[in-house]
Amino acid sequence: MSRTFTSKPISFINPVIAKLNLEDHRQAFGLVAASPKTDFRETVKTLAAHVPLPQLGGVTPGNPFDASGQPFGTLVAFLGKKGVKSAVIHSDPVTADNCDAVAADLHARCAEKLGEAPKFLLAFLPAAAPASALADALFRAAGGAPVFGCALTGPEAGAEGGEGAAETAVFSGGECFADRAAVVALGGDVRPVFAVGGGADLAASTNACLTALKEGMAAKVRDGVRFDMILAFSHEARFRARAREDFTEADTLEAELPEEIRKFGLFAALELCPVPGEDGQPRNACHGEAIVMCAF
Repeated sequence: MSRTFTSKPISFINPVIAKLNLEDHRQAFGLVAASPKTDFRETVKTLAAHVPLPQLGGVTPGNPFDASGQPFGTLVAFLGKKGVKSAVIHSDPVTADNCDAVAADLHARCAEKLGEAPKFLLAFLPAAAPASALADALFRAAGGAPVFGCALTGPEAGAEGGEGAAETAVFSGGECFADRAAVVALGGDVRPVFAVGGGADLAASTNACLTALKEGMAAKVRDGVRFDMILAFSHEARFRARAREDFTEADTLEAELPEEIRKFGLFAALELCPVPGEDGQPRNACHGEAIVMCAF
């Protein structure tokens, strides 16, 4: 199951519920991204109260995007697939001194909930906390499993042209947090593909990222893998720069990727995405001012 819904007003909740078919999808989960200009706290609270699936996500400095070429106030995706297990967990408050303990606890609770070591972690980190240190700790705790995700800044710091102290908003379980991380761990038959694009030229870096992603997807499709969702996390500096270059990531996603595969995109302060290691195996890494993509 894969469903994506986009809207600005809170009235979109009822259509979301009406379209969902939750039968036999007890392992499904929801992703939520919201513009800082929306009433995102009320949105995530209402979603959690009315949709009986675990949900996570956060506030994106620019509007979230899918593949329609249009910005949206709120972007919601629900995913579930037979043979894939999921566990959504949020952490205790993160400080500079407890990143390793927080990461180890997240991983342990995910493994306990899944009944196996996670094969893939999708993480939303609080940018106001030491996001890079927490990401590195999560990489160590994952024990070689790929970690994909981002660090998110909140309304004031993320507003276009805005100044002021950062207010981070990570969503989990209908709540918004300034200092906690949220992750979804996947187990079972999950074989994701990752790609990274960096550089000052937005179009060139996005196209390079897409080319690498499509090549990786094609190789796994030949092995019988079916992809349902593509995540795209782009650095907030790219959001500010794209007006000068008359370019949007969403337009490129729409033009280059199959229509039947759902897309979920947002802007972030830090991007987490595996890169090929010297031994050919994925190596977890943090990126800055890049666009990262994951197909699964």
